[in-house]
Amino acid sequence: MFSTLISDSIVFFRNHFAAIAAIILPIIIPFEIFAAVYQHFIVSDAITLADQLILMIIGLMIYPVYAAGLVFYIVSVLRRDPIDNNTAWRMAWANWSRYLMMTVLVGSAVMFGLFLLIIPGIFLAARLAFSEFELLLKGEGPVDAIGKSWQLTGEHMWFLAGGFILITVALYSPYVLLEYLFSPGSLVYWATSSVLSVLVSLFGALYTIFALRIYDLVNPQAPSGNDQNVN
Repeated sequence: MFSTLISDSIVFFRNHFAAIAAIILPIIIPFEIFAAVYQHFIVSDAITLADQLILMIIGLMIYPVYAAGLVFYIVSVLRRDPIDNNTAWRMAWANWSRYLMMTVLVGSAVMFGLFLLIIPGIFLAARLAFSEFELLLKGEGPVDAIGKSWQLTGEHMWFLAGGFILITVALYSPYVLLEYLFSPGSLVYWATSSVLSVLVSLFGALYTIFALRIYDLVNPQAPSGNDQNVN
């Protein structure tokens, strides 16, 4: 079953690549360009925690727009009524503050788990994976969405964790090669790192697709209204 869930997610991503890219890239590319210029030309090598905090805050502010928009797009495909990127962004913007609060809560919990040990962080990421779906699709508040996710993911936590680990390894392995091939201070390193950041944001859609694939199976009121997979 696990291999089927992974392959279904990859097929969905491949078949809807253009639409997914249209939701994510117009937001993430300007941010990555700004981040690269800011880090390498404005603050240079003397970047401080405060400098990094500025980028983190900006990234956090824009994240709900494309992340929630992606959820709305995937669900629209499952319901066989696909929406365009502008509609996805508008729907995401209508839920921006609620999604932002949920992101902060979930992100803080996962980061705390990763700080303690890697495994608790992965466990929390899996148990809270349905939070965004409960918030966006069921209208739950941030705290209630997190609680509902904790209830729904219990039986399928290891599927979710395994999928997240596999996707993470695939996405971040190129960074290891980057560190090996190029000097961190070189222009090639800077340019390649920026491109990789954009690609990670784009292919990171697989996390959402994979989690929603499982959510669609285990939730009695799943987005597609049945257990059929729509590729």
